[in-house]
Amino acid sequence: YILPRLDLTPKLQKVMNTFTFTKWLYRLYLLNVGEVFLLGAIKGKRWAQKLLMALWFQNMKQHIQDESLQEELNPTFSIGANRILFSDTFYPALGKSNVHIISKGIKEIDTNGIVSLNESRTEVDDIVYATGFITNPFLYDMIVTGRSGKVLWEGDQGSHGYFGVNTHGFPNLFFLYGPNTNVGHTSILLFVEEQADFVIRTMSHLDDNGFQAIEVKKQIEDAFGSEINKRSEHLAFTSVKDSWYLSSNGCNTNNWVGSFKEYKCRLKRVDLAVDFDMHGKKPLRRNSKKMPSQAEKHWILSLCFRFLQSVISIIFSAPKAIITKREKFD
Repeated sequence: YILPRLDLTPKLQKVMNTFTFTKWLYRLYLLNVGEVFLLGAIKGKRWAQKLLMALWFQNMKQHIQDESLQEELNPTFSIGANRILFSDTFYPALGKSNVHIISKGIKEIDTNGIVSLNESRTEVDDIVYATGFITNPFLYDMIVTGRSGKVLWEGDQGSHGYFGVNTHGFPNLFFLYGPNTNVGHTSILLFVEEQADFVIRTMSHLDDNGFQAIEVKKQIEDAFGSEINKRSEHLAFTSVKDSWYLSSNGCNTNNWVGSFKEYKCRLKRVDLAVDFDMHGKKPLRRNSKKMPSQAEKHWILSLCFRFLQSVISIIFSAPKAIITKREKFD
């Protein structure tokens, strides 16, 4: 399913360059489009699926008038089961007279071209072999060994983690974009930013309490994994058998099951003193003054940066607005 892009018009871009605070409003708008409509379709909400299906069909029909080609481009799965794409150029390209779709499958490739399963031959000069990528097993062609020789996520069915950041048996090991943190409705960068903050908070907690290692408790991670599996049963992408979101036994190892706002709030509320174990007490330092933790330093720097950014935004946007008004009066 390919929907039209949500690009800004040149006039709106000019307005946003003048009043830079509107860029934050635009980002908030994009976030809520994903959180409400795209995530709604993934969760199987009929109203969201019908709305997006209408937008998709209108986008395709605008550029593809051939009904047989429309039928060829009609997905066999429900919207939200695979990633929903945005493009203003894909359907126009397929609608050109010199572009043909052959979907019968490839029997062989010889020196002159491609032979389809129905024995039709297509002569070509170049072939772009789009092989895709491997998501299961999660650590393809990589072996990570933890405590007592435990291998991290052996096979394609064992990928798991507490909010995709930690896993039991691997002290001081943190992941960014780990298991069950992929999303199909918003930007992964939002998740990675929250994960980076969580890593800093966790290491600061470890240092402040005078320990050398920290790891999530097994029962806490297992309970989280059970929740993910149960909630995944009701999502659209689990209805597709051959999905890169799922392992070979149909288990969701890649995708987050809720909204970004839920992930952000829950990650911030994680009680490190309750959900994690700490090991290896550090020796006490004599005559050491209490210094701000890394989390406190990070928070202070972030606050200063945002304040400075707001001041610069006001300084540079106000003169442009005044000059524009004067030019109109002149």
